[in-house]
Amino acid sequence: MADDASAPLAALPPLPHELAQHWRDLLGTEPPRDLASLVEALPEALTLATPVLPPTLREELARHHAYLLAHEAFQAHARGTSLPDTPGVLADFLRNTASVLRDAAALTGPALRAGVPPSVLALIEAAESQLEGWCYREKSLFIARLVLEERPLVCVEVGVYGGRSLIPCAAALRHLGQGRIWGVEGWSGTLAVRDRGTKDNDDWWAGLDFAPIKRGFLRFLAEHDLVREVGILEAPSTEVATLFPSIDYLHIDGSHARLAAAEDVLRYGRRVRPGGIILFDDAQWKTTTAARELLDEMAECVDLLHQPEAPGNICAVYRRHAR
Repeated sequence: MADDASAPLAALPPLPHELAQHWRDLLGTEPPRDLASLVEALPEALTLATPVLPPTLREELARHHAYLLAHEAFQAHARGTSLPDTPGVLADFLRNTASVLRDAAALTGPALRAGVPPSVLALIEAAESQLEGWCYREKSLFIARLVLEERPLVCVEVGVYGGRSLIPCAAALRHLGQGRIWGVEGWSGTLAVRDRGTKDNDDWWAGLDFAPIKRGFLRFLAEHDLVREVGILEAPSTEVATLFPSIDYLHIDGSHARLAAAEDVLRYGRRVRPGGIILFDDAQWKTTTAARELLDEMAECVDLLHQPEAPGNICAVYRRHAR
């Protein structure tokens, strides 16, 4: 810290290297150059850090910031005057800020590298180990980051199966403290092949025992306290679309039969609000071509997700056109 307590804030030495590095690692932006810039940038940084920093640490940073702004020593220093305890107050703020960021970096670890909060990553990992399904890690993280960014309130997934792709959305909603995802699933071999698809695919679904898959998913929701964020509609997708006047986030992964896939797009896609998000799984199947063509008319394809182990498997990401 500067010996002259009356020096302007901008004249103080650069931030400690540790503080600057943690800022860069946690927020992905260049850190402020000096104390004055840090004091000015911290409120906006805390807003940007909402998906990354644990709430308790974010609140602690906010408390340190509010305490500094209210301290008479800081106010005097900002006016260019001097009080005896000014250097100590400023040094304490830097030390406390660096300490919180150090704790945050230690806690977030793999979650930081994945770009999601630790609690969200933990649920994704639990779903991968406990639930049936084919949602791969990159897709799960994409869904979670998308929900954290878009902050949807009404989310719908058509075709839940074991719940592997529903959980990332639910985990992100719980972190945000708002929104709900409704899973539409019949858990019935008869329903799964009601519309004819390919023979091999129909034979597999018709012979599947859905009961343990359903039980495992419902048990997961209860054990991980996700019942507030997740609603279940155990019914054919054709019968419940009208329950949703407006949808913010839609994931279509139901029957891939030509007629069923197209019907899901028509019944649910039209209900997605302008600017809302639509994920359409297995977009490369020949039987989903008609559904993709319908989606192309109502929304813009903004991304394609490819499964690392099977690059030909495609999940198309759309944003609904403004009407």
